[in-house]
Amino acid sequence: MFEADNGETGLEMAIEHSPQLAIIDIDIPNINGFMLSELLKEHDETVDIPVVLMTGMAQHAYAWKFDEEIVYLEKPFDDVALLTAVKQQLFVTPHTNT
Repeated sequence: MFEADNGETGLEMAIEHSPQLAIIDIDIPNINGFMLSELLKEHDETVDIPVVLMTGMAQHAYAWKFDEEIVYLEKPFDDVALLTAVKQQLFVTPHTNT
């Protein structure tokens, strides 16, 4: 597990480490979460990484729900909601980017 304090660093770390899942806050500096999730699709090393986007502005986020493979997690959330989103991305959602 690793953590980045901005979108640019997050992208660099994802390319370097190829995590099994990316949990991204929409409101991050430099490159926001929407942009970061799109940039992950542009790199061979990260194209298949499932994404959970966290937001405190869920009603606005759903207007941006352009990708059926992204799970939105509304803040504040509890452990059950987080685990449900993680399970959905890792064990339920078929990823077809390859």
